[in-house]
Parts: sequence; C-alpha cells; structure tokens
Amino acid sequence: MKRERREALASHPLIARIGGTPLVEIRLAREAGVRLFAKLESINPGGSIKDRPVARMLLQAVADGRFAGGRRLLDSSSGNAGISYAMLGAALGIPVTLVVPGNASEERLARIAAHGAELILTDPLEGYDFALREAKRLAETYPDRYWYCDQYSNPENWRAHHETTGREILEQLAREGLGPPDAFVAGVGTGGTVTGVGRRLKEARPDTYVAVVIPETFPGVEGLKPLGHPGDIVPAILDEALIDRASPLPWTMRWRCAAGLPGKVSSLVPPPAPTCTGRCNSPPLAASAPSSPCSTTPGSATSPPACGNGPYSPDAPGKRPAIPAVRSQG
Repeated sequence: MKRERREALASHPLIARIGGTPLVEIRLAREAGVRLFAKLESINPGGSIKDRPVARMLLQAVADGRFAGGRRLLDSSSGNAGISYAMLGAALGIPVTLVVPGNASEERLARIAAHGAELILTDPLEGYDFALREAKRLAETYPDRYWYCDQYSNPENWRAHHETTGREILEQLAREGLGPPDAFVAGVGTGGTVTGVGRRLKEARPDTYVAVVIPETFPGVEGLKPLGHPGDIVPAILDEALIDRASPLPWTMRWRCAAGLPGKVSSLVPPPAPTCTGRCNSPPLAASAPSSPCSTTPGSATSPPACGNGPYSPDAPGKRPAIPAVRSQG
C-alpha cells in the first residue's frame, strides 16, 4: 500500500519534472587535455539539485503517514532545500516550517515565502549549524506539531542521488562514448550528493577519484558546509570513506577563479587542482512567504512559534522583503 501511494504521488506533474538534467561539457577545459562536464541542476523546477532529495524524502514521509494529525514538516536549510520544501509542500498539501539563517539571500527568502512556508530566522552570526540545532530543538520540544525531516540524517537524501543523479551521469557519459569518470567533484552541504553519486560512480568504477571542496566558515558559500573545525556538525549521511581528497576553498581563491574566466565560464575550482567528470589525461583533481508581517516570540515549552500565511508581495524597492519569521535567540 505504501509503495502504491508513493508511486501515485511521484506521478504529480511537478515531481515528474525533477531530474533528467543536462550534462554540459565545459569545452575550455580541453585546452588542458581534460574533458570536464557539469550537471546543470539549475533547470530543476526549484532551481537547484535539492529538488531531487527533497522530493524523495517527502514522498517517503507521505507514504509513511508522517503528517497524520496535521503535523508540519520541519527542517533547517540555507535556502535551496528550503525552496524545494516550500514548493513541493505546497504542491502536495504539506504544511512546511523552515529554520533558516538570517543572512540567507533575499531572493531565497522571498521564493520560500511565496510558496507559503513558515519561516524561522536565526541569528546569522551564529552560523548554519545553529539553525540546524534550533530545528532539532523545536522537533524535540513539539513532537506533536512537527515531523522533523532532518536532511542531514535522512537516508532518502543520498539514495535520491544514487538512483537518479549518479545514474544519469553514467548514462550521459556513455552517450558521449565515455565510460565512468576519472573524477567526481562536489561541495558538501548535507553530504547527500557526494555520498549518493560517489557510491554510484565507484560501483561502476572503483578507482573513480572523489573530491570535495570545503569553504571557509566566513564568509562561506551558501549551500556548502564548513567542516574540520571544532564544533562543526558532520552530516550523519556523509560517507567520508568515499572521499579521496578534501580541498579548502578560500574566498580569495573563489574570486580569482571567477575573475580569470570572464565571458567563458566561472568556477569555484582551485587552480592547482583541475577537475573533471569524464575522462581525464591529468592527475586526480579536487574541484568540481507571505507578505503580512507577524509579531511572535521564539517558542517556549508551551507555545511553539507560529506565523500566519498569505500571498507574498515585496516591499518598496531597496528594502528587504517583509518575511514573516521568528528570530530565535537560542
């Protein structure tokens, strides 16, 4: 019964549009004797790769009856997953609450709000891990109000990439007359992409070189997670045994890379470490809401945070959109 229900939901027109994204060759890399490909995940309905795991996690949750009794979906996000949660939640009739750092971009907050999700903004100076801890605290405090999706620990996250993203890469490379790639490069947010894709590629070719880029804690990169510092939360689903190399990504390096390829291609790849998804002739690489404001206070043991929903309309130009939110103080 669960399987039938899940398959019925998977046929929803919006969900059916997720995945099947192009694998685009960055021809500039041929000058270095490398065939470099990028998976163009921006054409997913929500604008990012996060549509894949969020759709799978939601479909499984609905099939398992997680939202019985009117429970809301709860999770933390730096923005992209939040857009996917809000968009797919609206499509499937699932109420969504998201804990987001207060320095998330205006565009992301506005998109989340436009889909009617409830936003809880945390202090940006506390970093993304604070938002994650706040979501966990709310889930533990109000178990009857929220179902905590927890994308950092939910195995449906990496399975989505194992069964779709990784499979698509292998199939698309085969159509180019290529075998499994020499190397795969990704950032680490929840760890779902590098774990799911990395496992699929290494199943096809055990010596595929898997590299990840790690941003600085500040200013960081939206969607990527700082790791390696005391207190940093390591995602539970991240399979570190798959990773052959982890490269730090200083913000100065990001600017140099982007500025060095005007009008051709921008990249977050550190120059000393070329990268590819495809066949390489080089050494292993390390690169690849509603508008009505509400006034509430952070939830207590007896009063969870809540905010009314309604259509979104931006404020006057130059001002931050009036996003209904609760700023948590911890």
